[in-house]
Amino acid sequence: QHVGKQPRVREASFGSQLSKFKPNVVFLLDSWRSLSLPPAIDDEQRYVEELIQAHLARWKQLSDRFGCHVVQCAFDFPQEEAYGYLAGSLAGGRTRLLELINLRMVSEAATYVSILGTDAVQREVGNVTWQDSAMWYAFQQHPSTEALPALADAMMAHVRAVLGLTRKVLITDLDNTLWGGVIGEAGLSGIKIGPGSPHGEAHAHLQNYMLELKSRGILLAVASKNNHEDAIMPFQQHKQMLLHMEDFAAFEANWNDKASSIRTIAQKLNLGLDSVVFLDDNPLEREWVRSQLPDVSVVELGPTVYSYVRDLDRPRYFFSLALSEEDRSRSQLYQTETVRKNIEATSQSLDEFLANLQLRASCSPVSPENLVRVTQLTNKTNQFNLTTRRYSEAQVGSLAVDRGCWTAAFHLADRMGDYGLIGVIFCRLIDTGAWEIDTWLMSCRVLGREMEKFMFDRLIEAAQEQGVPEVYGIFRRTEKNILVEEHYDRLGFERIHDAPSERRYRLAVPTGATLTATHIRHEGR
Repeated sequence: QHVGKQPRVREASFGSQLSKFKPNVVFLLDSWRSLSLPPAIDDEQRYVEELIQAHLARWKQLSDRFGCHVVQCAFDFPQEEAYGYLAGSLAGGRTRLLELINLRMVSEAATYVSILGTDAVQREVGNVTWQDSAMWYAFQQHPSTEALPALADAMMAHVRAVLGLTRKVLITDLDNTLWGGVIGEAGLSGIKIGPGSPHGEAHAHLQNYMLELKSRGILLAVASKNNHEDAIMPFQQHKQMLLHMEDFAAFEANWNDKASSIRTIAQKLNLGLDSVVFLDDNPLEREWVRSQLPDVSVVELGPTVYSYVRDLDRPRYFFSLALSEEDRSRSQLYQTETVRKNIEATSQSLDEFLANLQLRASCSPVSPENLVRVTQLTNKTNQFNLTTRRYSEAQVGSLAVDRGCWTAAFHLADRMGDYGLIGVIFCRLIDTGAWEIDTWLMSCRVLGREMEKFMFDRLIEAAQEQGVPEVYGIFRRTEKNILVEEHYDRLGFERIHDAPSERRYRLAVPTGATLTATHIRHEGR
């Protein structure tokens, strides 16, 4: 590459083996070495533009061919730079170019593309570790062998996010975790939190980090061995406390063992244990939870509070690729659910409870406006999920525009507030002219609201409108979806195949109107 010449990007070529493999995720592992950049380029703007256009074409080709999610590695930076400061300050300087390219890739990435911050991984491991010139000149290996585990960790964070395997709730201890000291012994004035001591400021830093997690949709909860009155006191009365009682979706302060408290919290939140991250300063408590709840991710904390935020952040437990409105309001949704449960407890019957809620629901096609949330549900929902098929945003988008498919996204609200987008159905047209239900899932937050009946009503209406004579359903058993094992039986489907791993059902579409969800008003018709 010479000064003034334009970038050469290898033309994408995807062989038959990759086509047979049908990847869900494809990584593009570029580095600064692949560009062969000189110290400076004459036409900075033109160079960046042509390189970005080449990347856009490559991403689109992968998406069109495989319907996969594309993870593009950002460009790292040379370990040595002869121009030094000038490489970043001069127009067309090598460091400046790489920074501009990385920023443009992030801003231009489609919904089916995420940019892996290779430059951040490089900073994490350090320049000396990142690059091994001997390995490069001998084997063309980049980065170094020592840096590969850190890069692999970052790559797997993207995979977990695409497949819906990121964690949803952080359960924390209190004494010597959220503050310094033991509240039951030291009292309100004796614990350390906030300005006044280095330990107190470090604990405040952890609390602030947790508030930032909450703001992007991560639920916070407490599991503490404490008297309940002592445990809640700092959140209500300590002036330096950043977290307050309303920030927690669940609060277990008692003398039960921590594993039991974590189980209780998961049950209250209708979440699996594989959604949980547990934070506790006590190594014995951490080992106990690991031994009893292997699905829970237990943070291995360092010996002092000064590393707690780093220890919690480094494993990327909560890494995500998009932020929906449901994410932003999730904590409030769970707090509202507590009020609903109080109403349920005082109702004389289920009918009375549902009538008091004044439920309202709507159904709309999958579209660019709801694509992010629909994809999240497709990849995160486990319990009420008939087939547990996972799809990338690109694949969901393809289903949405496929004329042989019917897609539906369902919203629910009541007099207490909006549950948001909580259900999805995908149907595919098969050779006989019937529909096969590819995906039927629903958030467990709305169990017991007749929402599955409302979804069934809309499915039958759509089949009638499009002249579909039969609907086929599939139940694929997993470890987590036993809840819906009899779902199609309850709706009147005929079981036509029964195997240990899969059941198949058939339903003749009725000619008349159906209404099974009697307590939900259909809005948006």
